[in-house]
Amino acid sequence: MKEQDVARSVAVIEQYEEFKFLFQLARLLARGEAVTVEELAAAGGWLVEEVRGGLQGHPSVEWDEAGRIVGFGLTLRPTPHRFRFNGRTVYGWCASDALMFPAMLGKAGIVHSTCPATGEPVRVELAPDRVVSVDPPGRWYRR
Repeated sequence: MKEQDVARSVAVIEQYEEFKFLFQLARLLARGEAVTVEELAAAGGWLVEEVRGGLQGHPSVEWDEAGRIVGFGLTLRPTPHRFRFNGRTVYGWCASDALMFPAMLGKAGIVHSTCPATGEPVRVELAPDRVVSVDPPGRWYRR
């Protein structure tokens, strides 16, 4: 994914009020722990009520039993699409989510997913600004 593609995606996402929390929340979830509404509000400089109101009614936010956030695009709950970096693993709801994590987090790492056509495992090594390698290599991929 190219830098301008990420910038375009960010611009689209930021048009929606509830998504303004997405990038800060992804960075906090990348620590590998559930995030409280209070932590997210403090990290982003928002009011707790603003964060709670923006996220509580959104069907894509994942909550744990203690009322902490465990997912919103990037999730701590295992899925078939995982991103490994710095000894940690986080998950995406779909392969394209996981492919955006290096740019969102500013971290190099490896995405493991499954080819929807063949069912075979796919491994994509990514830097925050580029694809480093794909295994198995395909005609669609060029360095």
